[in-house]
Amino acid sequence: MNRVFSKQASIRTKIAFALMLVCSLFACQTTNQDSKERASYDDLGLENKINQDKSVKRAITLLEKGNKKKAFENINRVLRFNPKHKTAKLIHVQLTKNIDQIFSSKRYHDYKIKSSDSLGSIAQTWLGNSIYFITLARSNHIENPSLIKAGQIIRIPVLNFSPLVKKEKRRSKANIALIKSTMKKDQYVRALQQMNKLFILKSEHQILVSTQLQALSSISDKAITIPERKQTIRRLISIKNETKQKLLLPAYQYFIRKHEQNIFIDEFLLLFEDNSYRESAKKLIKAKTIKGFDDNLKRVIETESKLINKLHEEAIIFRKKQQLDDALTSWSLILLINENNTLAIKYHERTLKLLERLKNL
Repeated sequence: MNRVFSKQASIRTKIAFALMLVCSLFACQTTNQDSKERASYDDLGLENKINQDKSVKRAITLLEKGNKKKAFENINRVLRFNPKHKTAKLIHVQLTKNIDQIFSSKRYHDYKIKSSDSLGSIAQTWLGNSIYFITLARSNHIENPSLIKAGQIIRIPVLNFSPLVKKEKRRSKANIALIKSTMKKDQYVRALQQMNKLFILKSEHQILVSTQLQALSSISDKAITIPERKQTIRRLISIKNETKQKLLLPAYQYFIRKHEQNIFIDEFLLLFEDNSYRESAKKLIKAKTIKGFDDNLKRVIETESKLINKLHEEAIIFRKKQQLDDALTSWSLILLINENNTLAIKYHERTLKLLERLKNL
């Protein structure tokens, strides 16, 4: 009898265990099914644009707290349903690309964070969109954007509309206006000194060079005599040596060379009038070695022709007197002035041959 009861108890225990196992399996299946149905339900909700925007907003909140992983999942889920979602795309790019792939700027600014700043407000001001706080955080290795502190230094790409650029534009325009004001007062040297030192943007360089040329021309026009030209050269060299603007150097060098040539031309003309033909020729030769000023040389064409004739006459006289070295010197000077002068070429060669024959006697 006891054996029968014992068998029945054992059977009941096995049945109870089997029922518990079945229930457990059913519960697990139900939980998994509920989870799948819930996920599926959430995804189906993202077909709605409003829900997409909410999901993106949640992602932004997560990113502000440094939770990039969950935010990235949210963004990817939105993009599966709407690949053209503008904000989601912008966030995705920032989470997957480097800063140099997002902004083409090669210029950066070290910005000191203020107590009133957030990464979002900085991004809005400097980069045109508060969403770019993600890029600022990544490029500056900030794990939690909500925990930035006043006094902290971050590196920001400088764009055309950045506050720094706007400030530079205002400063440059003000400096250009100051230079023009100085020019109107006929203070040309002062204007050149301002051009050398004041900050001027590259976009204003054409105006700067044009104003510089105007000032240099005005200064040069007042220098007429040889002493005035020499004084102007000294002054221009001094101003040139002070300049910080490399683009201004060519104009200084141009006007300095022009004055140097004019001095040689003036001396050439004075010496010619004084009948010092050889010395006059040497000054003209020096003037001709300074290239780029053909207009200057136009005023000497007539006198140059007269000088060549005088040198030739002198050379003939020297040759007749058997002063062959002096004759050669005169013809050599003519050839340095005009290498194609046929008379000088012919007599120079004849005289050289004559000298050779005389040496061989």
